[in-house]
Amino acid sequence: MRYSRLLIAATVSILAVSIPAAHADSMTGQFSIQGTLIDTGTALDFSSAETGVGTQTGSFTTILSDNEAVSGNPTLTYSPAYVPDSEVFTVGSLTIDLKSFQLVSPGVFSGVALLSATGFTDTDADVSLTTQLDKGPVTFSATTIVPSVPAVPEPTTFSLLGIGILGMATVVRRKFHARP
Repeated sequence: MRYSRLLIAATVSILAVSIPAAHADSMTGQFSIQGTLIDTGTALDFSSAETGVGTQTGSFTTILSDNEAVSGNPTLTYSPAYVPDSEVFTVGSLTIDLKSFQLVSPGVFSGVALLSATGFTDTDADVSLTTQLDKGPVTFSATTIVPSVPAVPEPTTFSLLGIGILGMATVVRRKFHARP
């Protein structure tokens, strides 16, 4: 009798601790930004920038809309070296904090950004930007992709596994004590 009360108390305690708190999901998918800029050889001076039409996938279909303006510093310095966290852009409710940015080849840039939006956990994303190689204002296209992350079991799953093991141990223990 005493062990059954202890088992019930332990089970209730484990369940109370394992009830998941409300948590936000990571962002998934990709989106594109298009517009015009001038490449000075050390910086990109943006004339205009907005989200593309129908370019949002995954979480970004609910976060961003078509032709949504990008705001932030219109000059992005990449040479001699990009200064991490020096550029933050916003697109609607999405904040894009550029962590790294570099020239890969003429007209091709890549980097990593930290994306933040209400209702989602902050998520790292890969950024690629390509421009035409002409002088003067040229068009550009930037794509931001959130790499897929392998699924990790939630804490509740581990709690249920623990409760199952505890139950099996109790059954085995009772069988051994019930023997004459």
